[in-house]
Amino acid sequence: MADMNLQAQKIQVKKLPLYKKIIYGSGDFACNLGSNALISTFFLLFCTDVVGIGAGVVGTLLLLGRLWDVINDTWVGAWSDKTNTRFGHYRPWMFAATVPLFVITILLFWAHPDWGNTQKIVYVYIMYFAWAFAYTCVNIPYTAMTAVMSQDAGDRGALGAYRMAGCQLAQVAVGAVFMGAVAKFGMGNDARGYVLATALVAVPSVIIMFICTKVSKEVVPQPKDQEPIPILKGIKLALQNKQYICVLVGMFLGGLVTLGRMSIQSYYFLVVQGSAAMMSIYLVATGLTAVAGSLLSPYVTNKFKSKPKTIRLFALLAAAVTFIQFFGRFDGGFLFWFGGCAYNFCYFMLLSQIFGSTPDCAELGFLKTGSRMDGFYGAFASFWHKAGIALGSALAGWVLAWINYVPNAAVQAESVIRGLNFMMFIFPIIISVLMALTFAFYKIDYKRSEEILLELKEKYGEEVIAD
Repeated sequence: MADMNLQAQKIQVKKLPLYKKIIYGSGDFACNLGSNALISTFFLLFCTDVVGIGAGVVGTLLLLGRLWDVINDTWVGAWSDKTNTRFGHYRPWMFAATVPLFVITILLFWAHPDWGNTQKIVYVYIMYFAWAFAYTCVNIPYTAMTAVMSQDAGDRGALGAYRMAGCQLAQVAVGAVFMGAVAKFGMGNDARGYVLATALVAVPSVIIMFICTKVSKEVVPQPKDQEPIPILKGIKLALQNKQYICVLVGMFLGGLVTLGRMSIQSYYFLVVQGSAAMMSIYLVATGLTAVAGSLLSPYVTNKFKSKPKTIRLFALLAAAVTFIQFFGRFDGGFLFWFGGCAYNFCYFMLLSQIFGSTPDCAELGFLKTGSRMDGFYGAFASFWHKAGIALGSALAGWVLAWINYVPNAAVQAESVIRGLNFMMFIFPIIISVLMALTFAFYKIDYKRSEEILLELKEKYGEEVIAD
């Protein structure tokens, strides 16, 4: 009888206006424009060709730096849940950490080519670990905001979509202007060019991030009498949620394929296609289609009324178009460009909905365990995404070392070309298929999301539903 009563009810939750979704998405634009996109796209190349550190050493750094996130992601997630101010739980962290994040990013791209090898390695390691912590202090609370800005499943998917669109717009901007700015400011001195170009994009990023933090508000009620949850207990409670485990796997695979492919793209164009100019055009073209995929993602998902259906469909399509791109690799013609653009469209269509699924899982976790852990759920999901990013980045560095890539060599060995082709094409196909298989087990569609809210309302009363 209780189930029939729930089915007969409808729950009304306040929807977000479009401008708030856009401004929320601008936060990921800022973080990527002045920090994360630079590191994802150019840090490995910067270290090997400007600083003068071996690719294998940098690959290990990227892995160790992300393993550091095991500590700081879960710590920041747990502590942001406990933070209680008139500004909310998460926004104070974003306000406090924004300036340090972008200052450290500038220092990270400050090369010292005259130093000894050990000194350079120590400096880069210290700066990278500091950057990883500062980025966590901004990004984990920012991620948690998707759960507390709205309880509407469509809104949460849209927030994930707009942040992915912001991320990719930043990738486009970075791909279009950054290397040109390095050349202009450096005037033949790449060490000077990198640090000045990084400062150029960091300054507007700080302003945009402050605007995003001010406008984005926390409206979902948080339990007032909930005891602080220790990190290990939080992990145990989260892993009892089978739907959340699917999201964690999806986050990991998404990070793995993103950085595994992105870190290798610069080398692919320089070695296989022999054109740095083509790389810039490719980054812009694929970035714009990624923006399109992100922005259209909520409309497609609203049509299906199902995030898992969107994820499965576009994961399989991503594999198919990458297979097409593989056959266009010989001449860099239409098939190559079509496949690359279509892959990014499909991939960011699905990734937007994976990010938007985390708050749905947090709501389910609250229902099942009685503990609300929006920040922790966001942090733990972000950790697994970063773990995938770390392994993807490290894998790129290890592959370069294994295939005997020689920096600035006029001619590379045939093994280098084979390895770059594998990372550009075969690797993304494998990961896309695994993504589709993972979300065959994920069951929270729009109907189930509404049922969760109704069950929460029946169990705890009106106070758990946003006004």
